[in-house]
Amino acid sequence: MLYLDHAATSPVRPEVLEAMRPYLTEVFGNPSSHHTTGEAAASALDDARARVAAALGVRTGDVVFTAGGTEANNLAVKGITLAALARDRRHLVVSPIEHESILESAEYLRRFHGVPVTQVVVDSLGRISPEALSAALRDDTALVSLGHANNEIGTVQDLAALSAVTRAAGVPLHVDAVQSAGWLDLRELGADERRVRRIRREVVGEAAFAGQQPLVLPALDALAEQARGHRASLSAAARTALTIPT
Repeated sequence: MLYLDHAATSPVRPEVLEAMRPYLTEVFGNPSSHHTTGEAAASALDDARARVAAALGVRTGDVVFTAGGTEANNLAVKGITLAALARDRRHLVVSPIEHESILESAEYLRRFHGVPVTQVVVDSLGRISPEALSAALRDDTALVSLGHANNEIGTVQDLAALSAVTRAAGVPLHVDAVQSAGWLDLRELGADERRVRRIRREVVGEAAFAGQQPLVLPALDALAEQARGHRASLSAAARTALTIPT
């Protein structure tokens, strides 16, 4: 069989499996527990968080691990937009070729919170021009959420040019970088929020969400104090120990 769906998922590389092995056997502790095994697991998470932060060009404290890319997109799109309602900013901009987790989050906000959603025009190759993005913005735009590299047609957006538009307008930019993480440099995208998932060469089922200050991202789950106030779950050390290799 010739497998051509690595953009969706791929087998774990042997060296990654070996890196995970200690955290699946000896170092299995809860990273929030104050004992030797728990502190060893917490140290692995801190190391993974530092590697992700270096890869994204953000501070380590700005990285939140999630269960997957869909959760990370929901956290970003819903969280930032809902937080902006208090500032009378309630407009959301996406494109029609985004991942379903972004489009469904936008639809949720439209249906249940009355958030107007604009889909910025793309050309025949799926590219968004700075002019089209500028035309889609409004005075009350709360967030622009765009993908870096498209998983179906392969288009890579010129995020440097697009982020210049959002920055000039004072609008936060969320970038879904699942398909580009590990292949393209993510440090100079100009994004305020980035979401990456390393499953093609690494381990299935863990994502990283990075937000740069001073954005405020409210918790969407009850008991969310366990993940730096953003989600109601702990991260597993085995899944995050080597999320982004140095």
